[in-house]
Amino acid sequence: MDTEPEPSGEELEAWRGLLRVHARLTRAMSAELEDKYRITLSEYEVMLEVVDSELGSVRLNELAVRAQLTVSGLSRLVDRLERRGLVERCSTESDGRGRVLAMTEAGKALFDEVRRVHVTSVRELFLSHLGEPERKQLTACWSRILA
Repeated sequence: MDTEPEPSGEELEAWRGLLRVHARLTRAMSAELEDKYRITLSEYEVMLEVVDSELGSVRLNELAVRAQLTVSGLSRLVDRLERRGLVERCSTESDGRGRVLAMTEAGKALFDEVRRVHVTSVRELFLSHLGEPERKQLTACWSRILA
């Protein structure tokens, strides 16, 4: 039986470092958004996907993939946003069976406020620790890994 060699200490540290940094950043950003706006980081990211879409709406099945959520997880998240009047599920004109998610005016207004706070957090908690060469190198690494 062919077995992979154990990762080196440096390899393990690279992997564990990624996990620790991700956990710390998402905890800090989520806590800030929940304290100020009663919105989770996952809810913000779903709203971001909708706002950044070309049509201003996204098919729910596509949104689940983009937001890295299960369909049931996305459904519960959308239910919460919908109860707050921030998003609405709509039928598509081209396909009556398809459902899309769109932002309400209240959702757009809240999103604009939250986005400013989130961008500031990203800059303070992450980008401020990296120089331009490091940012370029990380971007290249993420692209290779995701390819």
